[in-house]
Amino acid sequence: MKTKLIIFAAVLLATTGIAFAAIHHYGFILSCGKEAYYWADHELSSTELLKITNQLENEHCAKKTIDNNEPLLEDANRP
Repeated sequence: MKTKLIIFAAVLLATTGIAFAAIHHYGFILSCGKEAYYWADHELSSTELLKITNQLENEHCAKKTIDNNEPLLEDANRP
């Protein structure tokens, strides 16, 4: 009984390791100091990495724009 349990546990651990080995993990340190993580089911080329880096930079580090119709500061002393 113990050998069956040990064999089952070994097979379970091996299949779990193989499943996670197929996923490629990437970490990015962005220009604004934030960290971003990305994973893919295949190895990414340098052009794909550059495209993803640009997307992450725009998503996490882009300065927020303010609508032109919205007053930023309303001064009570100005007419």
